[in-house]
Order: sequence, then C-alpha cells, then structure tokens
Amino acid sequence: MSEIVEYINDKGIVEIDQLKKWYKKTYGRGITAHKISNMVKEHGIFPLYSFYGFKLVGYVVYNEIKNIEGIKIERSKITTSIQAMHAINRITKGAFDKYKPFYHKDSRKLKIKKLRKDKLLDGLLLVIMKYIWGNGKKVTAKECYDKFHKIHGGSRQVYSVYLERLWMRGFVGRKRVTCLGGHKFVYTAKITQTEYEKVALKELI
Repeated sequence: MSEIVEYINDKGIVEIDQLKKWYKKTYGRGITAHKISNMVKEHGIFPLYSFYGFKLVGYVVYNEIKNIEGIKIERSKITTSIQAMHAINRITKGAFDKYKPFYHKDSRKLKIKKLRKDKLLDGLLLVIMKYIWGNGKKVTAKECYDKFHKIHGGSRQVYSVYLERLWMRGFVGRKRVTCLGGHKFVYTAKITQTEYEKVALKELI
C-alpha cells in the first residue's frame, strides 16, 4: 500500500491506466480502481473525475491542482470542468490525451452517422430532448423542472445535470447568460428530431 501512495505522491497527478500498468509491473497482478481508491483515501490522495464527475481518469494529490480553476471536491473525489482537464493535461505533458474526444470542445458536435445504439437517448434524457425539439427555442433547467418535476420528480439540480449530459454528448448547444442573481445556461438543439429518429430507427431494426 505504501508503495502505491509513494508513487502517486511522487508523480502528483497520475492517469488511471498508467497507474494500473505500474501496479501490474510492480506486483505481477492487476488492480481495480475501487481497490486503489480504498488504498489511498486516508493519505490525502483523491480520485480525479473528468467531465464534471462522469468519468474516473486518474488520482491526484490535491496540492498539485488546487490553484486550477474548475476544480471541485465532492464526497472524497475531485471533479473537473473541461477547462480544468485541459490545464491538467498540459501540466502532465499529455498524459490525458486519450480523453480529449470526451472533453475537447469539438466533441460536442454530434457525428450523427456514427450514432450507435448504446448512445441513443432514453428515459428522462429523451423526454427533455423531445421538449427541446418541440419548443423550437432555447430552454433552461428551470423551464424543464417546471414542466416535468410533477410527473417525473427530481430537483432543479437534477434537470441541470441532465441538460449537462445532453450538452456533453453533443445533442444540444448551450450559452451562458447573465440573469438576476448570477448566471444560467440556455440550451438549444444541435440536431433535429427527424435526423435523430432516422438514425435511431436504423440502429433498432
């Protein structure tokens, strides 16, 4: 246990697959991310989640990244914004290059021809997306909450998270605007419902 803690402390920031390769080379066996997290959690080392908490990408000593904008500690893990991931990747000289398709701004341009069955929308994501299509204009998390919370439940934060997921998957675009009390994001569809349903139909046949 002490060796893996020392390794991460020495590096400061370690990409998850790099850490697993080091562990296998050192100990001759594999290790899961869950086990790593349990081993380091009492030593000031945090799991590093990219894309606002959606994907575990590595482990980090907090002092190494505490001054980076877009870093947040949540329930014993560190989550990052897209901008923070760019900064971390620069600091580590490209150690997180493999994740660029997920956090680079161009990844939000949905490649409709390559949409796979496992990427199709369902549940509340699809409900919200249909609302955006039907509205034909910009929508906010508050509008989605007001429209659906009595039927589907959930807080306004839940709808903010779902809109964030749609944005990160390339289905919608968003713009930050100033409002009373601060700012908010407004979302618009980046593909039409017809385009989506055409591809979805092909995948489901």
